[in-house]
Amino acid sequence: MEKYFKAALIAHGQTVQKIHDLRELSRQLGILMPDWEADPSDLTRITQGGVMFRYPGMEAQAEDAARAVAITQGVRQRLSGWLGTLSAAS
Repeated sequence: MEKYFKAALIAHGQTVQKIHDLRELSRQLGILMPDWEADPSDLTRITQGGVMFRYPGMEAQAEDAARAVAITQGVRQRLSGWLGTLSAAS
């Protein structure tokens, strides 16, 4: 999801920071795309999970993992659809 946010920012001509905070990337995108909307608490959860479960010893519960996948798929679909319109317009 981070790469989709960064791709959308780059497509808007922005320089992308070396950050992994999805909430901040979404905020930046919202400035450029007034119709962009993503739940900040969902993005915080995904960001924290991406860090926490990267290392051995931590495991996500099946319900939490399923929710994270659903959130990620929704954001990815919206951004990939928008990015697709850019290549179609070229």
